[in-house]
Amino acid sequence: MTFQQLQYLLAINRNCSVSLAAKELFVSQSSVSIALASLEAELDCRIFIRSTQGLTLTPEGKQVVAHAQRICDGYRLLTNAVKPSENQLRVGSVEFAPARNAFLQILKEYQGQEDVSFSFSGPNDYINRLLRGGVDVIVNLSFSMYDKQTEQNAKKHKLSCQKIASIPAAIALGKGHRLYKKKDLQPEDFANETLLDYTGNPIARSSGLLAYIPINPEKTLQCSNIRLSQDLLNDGYVYIIGHLPSRKAQQERGFRYIPIPGLYYSVYVYTDPIRPQSLELTRYLELLNAQIINNAP
Repeated sequence: MTFQQLQYLLAINRNCSVSLAAKELFVSQSSVSIALASLEAELDCRIFIRSTQGLTLTPEGKQVVAHAQRICDGYRLLTNAVKPSENQLRVGSVEFAPARNAFLQILKEYQGQEDVSFSFSGPNDYINRLLRGGVDVIVNLSFSMYDKQTEQNAKKHKLSCQKIASIPAAIALGKGHRLYKKKDLQPEDFANETLLDYTGNPIARSSGLLAYIPINPEKTLQCSNIRLSQDLLNDGYVYIIGHLPSRKAQQERGFRYIPIPGLYYSVYVYTDPIRPQSLELTRYLELLNAQIINNAP
C-alpha cells in the first residue's frame, strides 16, 4: 500500500469516477485504475460498486476511505509541523516566461548557499504535489488547458488563490504568414486561417475568444512539440493565440502580435494556507511580480 494509492482512492471517491479522478490528478486513467485494483487486491475487499450514477462505496469501502482520509490529513499536518518549506523553494508552473525567469533570478541570488534547495516543474499532477508538500507554489494562467481543473481542485482542497496580474491576449504571426505585413489587422481577419494548437486543448475554443474569432475547428493544427510549433509559426503556415509579451520579447521572437480587444489572461498563484510561507517563497513572489511588470507590453 502506498500514499499515492490512498490519494488516488480519495480522488475517485470525490468524483465518483475513475476518469474524472484522473483528470483531477493530471494522470492517465489507467494509472488510477491500476492503483485502485492493486489496493482492492491487497485489502481483499471491493471498495466501489458501479451504478448508473457512477461509483458508490461498499460498506467496506466506506471504512477504507475514512481511514485513508485520516492518513492523508495526518500526513499533511505532519509535513506542516516540521516546516518542510523552510530553506527550499519548489515551483510548479504552466509555460509562462515570467514564472521561469523569476525562478532563474532567485537561483542567482542564492548561488553558493548549499543549505537551500530549489526545483521548477511543469503542471502535470501539481495540485496533488502541492497537497503532498511536493511544491510550495503554483503559477497558473487563465485560458490555459490546466485552468479549469486547477481552479476546481483548488476549491476542493481549500487552497489559497491570489490573482496577481492581467495580461492582454494576442494573436502571434510568423514572418512567413501571408498576413504578416498587412496593416490594421483585426481578430476577425483570421476566420479562415489555420490555428496552431500545441496543448491538445485549443485556447481559441474558450467562450471568451469565440466572441472575437469564428474559429473553424477543421483548420486547427495540433502539435505537441513546442520546438516544432515554433518552426511552424516561423514558416507561416499557422498562427497562435497567447499572451502579449514585452516589446523586447516580441523583437527577440520575430513574431508579429495582434492584440485581441477586451481579452486578458489572468495570472494566479496557488499556495496551501496551512503551510508556512518561507522567505524564499516570499522573495520568489516579489520577483514574479517584477518580471510580469518588466514583461508588460
